[in-house]
Amino acid sequence: MKKLLCVLLSLVLCMSVPVVAFAEDTCNCGNAPVVLIHGFGSPMYTVNEDGTQGELVSLTTQEIFALVPAVANAIGKLTFGDDVGFAKAVKGIVDAIAANLYCNPDGTSAAEIAVGPNTPADPAIHLRAYNEKNPDGETVYTFHQDWRLDPTATADLLDAYIQEIKAATGHNKVVLMAHSQGNNIATSYLAEYGTDDIEKVIFTSPAYQGLRLVGQLYTRDISIKGKATALTSFLDTFMRLNADQQTIVNLVGALDESGILDMVVGALDLFLDSTLDALYDYVLIDMFATMPGIWGFVPDEYYETAKEVMLQNEEYAVIIPVIDEYHYGVQTRLPEILAGLEADGIPFYIVAGYGIDPIPVYEDAVYQSDMLIDTDYMSIGATCAKSGELLAYEGDALPQYFSADLKVDASTCLYPDRTWFLRYQGHLDMCNAYKDFIAWLISTEAQETVFDHENYPQFMQCNSHDAFVAVSAPEEKDERSYFVRLFEAIIAFFKNAFAKLFAGFCK
Repeated sequence: MKKLLCVLLSLVLCMSVPVVAFAEDTCNCGNAPVVLIHGFGSPMYTVNEDGTQGELVSLTTQEIFALVPAVANAIGKLTFGDDVGFAKAVKGIVDAIAANLYCNPDGTSAAEIAVGPNTPADPAIHLRAYNEKNPDGETVYTFHQDWRLDPTATADLLDAYIQEIKAATGHNKVVLMAHSQGNNIATSYLAEYGTDDIEKVIFTSPAYQGLRLVGQLYTRDISIKGKATALTSFLDTFMRLNADQQTIVNLVGALDESGILDMVVGALDLFLDSTLDALYDYVLIDMFATMPGIWGFVPDEYYETAKEVMLQNEEYAVIIPVIDEYHYGVQTRLPEILAGLEADGIPFYIVAGYGIDPIPVYEDAVYQSDMLIDTDYMSIGATCAKSGELLAYEGDALPQYFSADLKVDASTCLYPDRTWFLRYQGHLDMCNAYKDFIAWLISTEAQETVFDHENYPQFMQCNSHDAFVAVSAPEEKDERSYFVRLFEAIIAFFKNAFAKLFAGFCK
């Protein structure tokens, strides 16, 4: 029934395409149109009564001042140890700011929301190179989605969009490229519609197996106790490629070495320990328990426990079939879905980040990530060294699929030959080198592997944002005190400042 409805919708969309699009039945340019599925954070807008669109979350100066009494009330409740009163006050503030984000118990949007807009079905767009600069800024057909909603339902909208692009361009297949949560939509699409309309698939920073961060958030396993050093390590791995940000790392590290950071973190943990249950009961569950899209971020190992924790309220029972459809029909069937691609001869690629410690707000925050998504989940099974550790191997030669920095063993991936790893590449870091790499993946015809291009080995690191270089031996650990590093950074700052000052006087 779902496919029948979507086919009918696709026919309507095709009939609405201007006649000029059918000047030729087919396009012989050799470049299949690329459809990019946006992830979490796709632009969303409220739909006003008159049909116009407004900001999803917007605070005017007047509205900010109107919230001052509510904020003061929340601080007062917190000061006097009234956890429930504090949570209720926070709930009022959240409602005032983000009321349009709430979903109904069945997982549908409570407010009328518009997304996008998607890239128009302009036949010329697919003729442009992926990384080409052009006045319109369009190189691919971008599909936007409401990240709160059911990925399997959004996959129906994606299919309709693909049919529209095919009709407009004269191509019978598209390249499907997804980023982050967009991969949940892509795999939902593939599970439902198969590969008839797909030439290749590129999974970048995929969230299709979830995030430990969300899994532990949904099981109430949030804690920052003893995480001062972990915070320093997270910032160090996340900011290390930016010299200006390194000063922040040195400052935090110095606070950690002095014990001050540990006291601050300890105080925050006491606050969480005493108020977290109330915040869950009055704020977090109401906001997030009914968002099927966020449930798609819950890994299988946490899923059933998360349902017990987040869906105790009887009215939420209606969402369970909705989230189960994605979890058990798509997420846990990921190997089967990818095997279907392989069996149908559809090239596909997986691009994962590594080397960055996760945000240290939960117990299992020791696995490598791209700052948000765990590397082992993105790569479907890579063995990764934990934070501050290295992998060991037997023999004199480095095994195949083993990173030279001893951080990742890709031999345990589901598809090691077509899975790349980008070190210190943040989740949203789309540098020029990254764009060039993706452009190569888009342009290839046959199934490429991690051994087929000398500029794109399996383990890479961005060099000044312009090119990737192969990851080499393990980095030497800087054993100096963060106080020493901070002092050197301050001296360097003043040196540069005086140099610029004197250069100005000499002009």
